[in-house]
Amino acid sequence: MNKLRGTLIYLFVAFVCLASGVQAQSTSGSGTESWGGYNWQVDQAPVTTTLNSTFSFNTTAPGLVQITVPISRAMTIHEVHGNITLATWGSGNNGSIIAEFRDIHTLNVIAAVKLQQFGQGSINLPISGTFPTPFTTTTTMQLQFDVDIPVPQTVTFGLVIN
Repeated sequence: MNKLRGTLIYLFVAFVCLASGVQAQSTSGSGTESWGGYNWQVDQAPVTTTLNSTFSFNTTAPGLVQITVPISRAMTIHEVHGNITLATWGSGNNGSIIAEFRDIHTLNVIAAVKLQQFGQGSINLPISGTFPTPFTTTTTMQLQFDVDIPVPQTVTFGLVIN
């Protein structure tokens, strides 16, 4: 009986979501560059948006890297939570990077960090913030990095925005 009730509740919720037009929309991108490679994905549900990305930099310090991230629709941002991680590869390598996720047109920054990793390993920075005045983005976001040390390093973003 409990299994049947659970199935019926699931079907009811699915029906309500489909009937109301509530759907998550995804955008994604990837590429290979002279400095390394990247991939990103943004999933937009009615209330929350999730950003996951990985950027790998090789032994060329590219300086400023900007990757455009088009999203399905504009969003009003009240808070952001998640993690940004920097990992360095190879013994004796120190990594350093400035990373931002921002709106290209309004220049509102949703998350930004300066991370340094001394030697092989990784550093993870939890992100948790509430904006006192919520703001609305456009549909063109950007992942921006300033890489100044030419060592193999990887940056990952995992953010939930609502």
